Amino acid sequence: MMERILTLLAAACVLLLLAIVAGCTRTVYVDRPVEHRVEVSRPCLEPGDIPGPQLYAMSRLAKGASDGEIILAMREEIAERTDTEALLRGLLTSCVSRADTP
Repeated sequence: MMERILTLLAAACVLLLLAIVAGCTRTVYVDRPVEHRVEVSRPCLEPGDIPGPQLYAMSRLAKGASDGEIILAMREEIAERTDTEALLRGLLTSCVSRADTP
């Protein structure tokens, strides 16, 4: 009787081991082509759109300039920098609005 129980137990262990090994095997599936759409970034600004470095009024000021000339150059530079900032903000706004449209 004990041998029969051990034999059944051994058979059950073998079946369990086979089931585990069979569950670990990889099932091979045939891969079907799947279409993936990936959005490709596109440049919204061309190289000539962005202005290059500029010499502002304070940089153009001659050495030994009077206080009045320095103050006028500072005011002129503020206006130049404001205009450049407005241009860059406009370029950025048009770039962002173009990116929103398909």
